[in-house]
Amino acid sequence: MFCPINNPYQRIMEQRFYKHFKTLVQHPKRHHFLLAVSGGVDSVVMTQLMHYCGYRFGIAHVNYALRDAESDADEQFVRQLADSLGVSCHVAQKPINPIDSGIQEKARDLRYAWFREVFETHAYDAVLTAHHADDQLETLFL
Repeated sequence: MFCPINNPYQRIMEQRFYKHFKTLVQHPKRHHFLLAVSGGVDSVVMTQLMHYCGYRFGIAHVNYALRDAESDADEQFVRQLADSLGVSCHVAQKPINPIDSGIQEKARDLRYAWFREVFETHAYDAVLTAHHADDQLETLFL
């Protein structure tokens, strides 16, 4: 599933991530993180970087069934990702009606309530999410 990092730009990204993460979390190798993984590029890159840096983590994924077969494909991809890395995979199916108003807010509320359950039940130390520059609104709320 993954290509080993052999591209110099990928190595630079790994090194920058490693250095930056250590400024945010003291002794990160002592912790067990729960990664929120949608199957999109930002969360998959975060997952790869956490793996390459040797950090302990599990993966959490929510399938809202908003895109029918695509949603199921994302779930399957995340399950395969976790399996290929040998980490725990926690998946919840939380269908949302696509014609409801406030879908983004409803999805966010469902997602974070469920992450809290997984976090507490499995004694994770922190929940990590990945956001790209276009995710400013959600980042602001967090």
